[in-house]
Amino acid sequence: MTIRQLNMPGGWRWHVGDDLAAIKGDEASRDDLHSVNGLQQLKKHSTVRFRTPRIRMYDNGSKALYGAILYGSPAPREDQEALYVSFYLAENELFTSELDYSSMSPHLDEERLHDRMKGCRTAAEGFFVLLSELALVCLHGLDLLSARLTKLEQRMRRFNNAHLLDHLIERQYDLLHWQHRITPLEELLVAVKELYDPEQLARCEAYRLTCLRVERLTLRMAHFNDEVSTLLAMDENIASYRGNEIMKTLTVFTVVCTPATVFAGLWGMNFKEMPELEYQWGYPVSIVFILLLTLIVYGWLKWKGWTGDLIRGKKKDSNLF
Repeated sequence: MTIRQLNMPGGWRWHVGDDLAAIKGDEASRDDLHSVNGLQQLKKHSTVRFRTPRIRMYDNGSKALYGAILYGSPAPREDQEALYVSFYLAENELFTSELDYSSMSPHLDEERLHDRMKGCRTAAEGFFVLLSELALVCLHGLDLLSARLTKLEQRMRRFNNAHLLDHLIERQYDLLHWQHRITPLEELLVAVKELYDPEQLARCEAYRLTCLRVERLTLRMAHFNDEVSTLLAMDENIASYRGNEIMKTLTVFTVVCTPATVFAGLWGMNFKEMPELEYQWGYPVSIVFILLLTLIVYGWLKWKGWTGDLIRGKKKDSNLF
């Protein structure tokens, strides 16, 4: 079990554990109550993966915030395992599990994060710096999602089919993934208000920066949800229109072929007395008569405007067929 304790210039300490499953109650620093409880909560949340932040009240009046945050690559893959960073925030102590910096490269690296942490005066400010960096990774991820949505929209504009619907559903799953990563950040910004006074938070630049970045994430997610909903609605309207036109076309063909069907049924009967069968010009006259009735029926349907767009042919640059 390895726990790194980083003593910051501001007088607070950052504890990072890389093997939380091995934590025992008597291990690591016991300088105060928060050190022992911080390690215990870190171990618990590394296993249970609680996403909802929790606040713990101690008998001496002190408070602590703990939980776990989902994080990962800006371009997540389906086979990629979910990553969580567990945390425990007290007065002058910040405990976190080890971050997988390789999954967030090049948008976040360990050296850059440590440099920013060293400039913090309190453990809370350091925690907000961590949150702001995770929010920044999410912003980069939404940039990639925006490019995918733009490409999908352009492809749907040129030609819409079931294959593009599969891509649209994939983008919906992407939105769900990012919503799961952004929601804990939103909850934490509300939870810290139970821990600190509004004046303290107002003086913290890292808190203000985190709020702005999470607000940007929320706005972009709302925009992407609207965009995907619009694309889905358009796809449903196009599919409905195509289905209606196909049914209309089949109906037109059925009506147009009705005269031929009627005469075929009439002359297919086996009555002994059928005088028209003896006519010299009966066969060609019947063919002409059937064709004439068929043209009359089709002309009437077209005059009424019931023939549909499929029969009239596809328009150039049409998105409907």
